[in-house]
Amino acid sequence: MASDIYIEKLQEISGKKYELMCELNRLTREQSLVITEEGLDELDKLIEKKQAVIDKMMALDEEFDVCFQSFKKELGVNSLDELKASEVKGIGELQKTISRIMVVIKETIALERENSAKAKKLLETFGNEIKKLNQGKKASSAYNPPPVQFPSYFIDRKK
Repeated sequence: MASDIYIEKLQEISGKKYELMCELNRLTREQSLVITEEGLDELDKLIEKKQAVIDKMMALDEEFDVCFQSFKKELGVNSLDELKASEVKGIGELQKTISRIMVVIKETIALERENSAKAKKLLETFGNEIKKLNQGKKASSAYNPPPVQFPSYFIDRKK
């Protein structure tokens, strides 16, 4: 396979990955807005959508890796950095696309960290509320013990 065809295929895969990364970033932003007590149902839906996007990206990554390994073997290089943009047509554009993907990845990672902190805070709040409820139940049962129930006996008055 000619290097031009490899570059074209790699560029196509990278373009799809960039679109998926942008979608993942958008979903992560939405997730950030719904991490509240009221938004837990929507949060589950967003997590499912994100997982579907991640699964697609993983498939693209595998396809990219296979193509990239073949491309490197044909040219006898270890990375794209060893090639100059003028040596192989399309290398510069591919490198730009990969750089754009990296920028979106870094932004998404930062958003994920923020979301993780928000989720931990929400979980802590829920934990404290549960502790208060349990303490209230204990106090209530101490001051208001359940009524003692005596077994009922039937007395037969007819003889």
